[in-house]
Amino acid sequence: MMSHLIKLGADPLLGNTAGRTPVQLLALKCFPPKHIRAVEEKEPLFDLSSYINSPNLSDVVLVTSDDKRFHAHRLVLCAQSPVLKSMLDSDLWTESKNREIAMPMVSGRVLQVVLEYLYTGRCLFPPDDLNLGIELLVAADQLLLEPMKRKCEKTLSEKIDVEVAVPMYQTAYHYSASQLLACSSHYLLLNYKEIQDPGHEVLLQLLQNHSPDQR
Repeated sequence: MMSHLIKLGADPLLGNTAGRTPVQLLALKCFPPKHIRAVEEKEPLFDLSSYINSPNLSDVVLVTSDDKRFHAHRLVLCAQSPVLKSMLDSDLWTESKNREIAMPMVSGRVLQVVLEYLYTGRCLFPPDDLNLGIELLVAADQLLLEPMKRKCEKTLSEKIDVEVAVPMYQTAYHYSASQLLACSSHYLLLNYKEIQDPGHEVLLQLLQNHSPDQR
């Protein structure tokens, strides 16, 4: 671990006047707070909420991993998600001709929020339900819904603590969630003494990922 600290410019022999360790100084150097940008909130340009899970004009049914069924509209899905458009508007996918479309990557509660975003532009979920927030971030990444993904990142970033810092970092790294990655990395480096195993393994991974050889 020390070799990675030195590569990244940390002096293992020095702290600073505030009593910070080399790892904590590295956190401030590599992930300063100014890099954690706020998500710009915009008023939705449309509101099709009355059509969410409505059979009215519905031409497709989405079936989730827990066998929940949601009425939807191909035009809305295709307009909002490049991934759904490729599935529903291409002869290369059998789904394009099916009335029912399997969505094995999402549960019913996740798809409910995703559909609300697709139909209204709003991404609303209880900020204390971190598991749901992570599932929504993953779904947004898979469906290429970048504004929704950034909203999830912002909400999750505000909830990072000792207990969730490690899974937050792992999720952010795996799904290229840059803002959540910066926040969780910053927190892990500043509070590494309080992080229990496997936190130290993640800390080593973090240092390896940000070493000059990996950039």
